[in-house]
Amino acid sequence: MAESKTSSHKKEIRKREQELSPETKRQSDRLLGKRLLAEILRQQGDCREPVYCYVSCKNEADTRWLLQRLWEKGVRTAVPRVKGEQME
Repeated sequence: MAESKTSSHKKEIRKREQELSPETKRQSDRLLGKRLLAEILRQQGDCREPVYCYVSCKNEADTRWLLQRLWEKGVRTAVPRVKGEQME
């Protein structure tokens, strides 16, 4: 069975991500975090609703910088909790 275009594109993106140097990945993750932070703060305004996020692992975009900046700004956050194979 032929591979779908979407599946093929995802594999290509993952391959390129793995080829990034650690410094380039760190810079890309930080740039993404800065853009997300600006957008979150712009949209949130005076709203006190929590910002939902994931805690990154493996090759995912690093969210630790973003979460730290949100906490410093007093923004409430919520992340999923995983126990074994279950997410709560």
